[in-house]
Amino acid sequence: MPKLIHQQTVDFFHEQPMAAVELLREVGGIEPPEFAMATAEAVDATQLAPVEYRADAVVVLRDDSGTARLAVIVEVQLRRDAKKRFSWPVYAATRRWRSCWRV
Repeated sequence: MPKLIHQQTVDFFHEQPMAAVELLREVGGIEPPEFAMATAEAVDATQLAPVEYRADAVVVLRDDSGTARLAVIVEVQLRRDAKKRFSWPVYAATRRWRSCWRV
């Protein structure tokens, strides 16, 4: 069960989405692109229709205890594929999750 301060902070960003933009600017030093509005949207990442994402190869470098130190995701491209920029983050996030849970 989330603590009250966690839920209050989440509720704040749902009610004041511009606060996230201000954090980017003031704390992160990141200037977002021009935009017309900031909206709080659905946060559920569940996919009702499963999509398969499979990298061509993943090479994991481990220390003596077996702890992953670096994962190299290899994706062989024989031609430019603009869609790959959307699948690469999935590969990286999945590898990270597996490393944390030793899957």
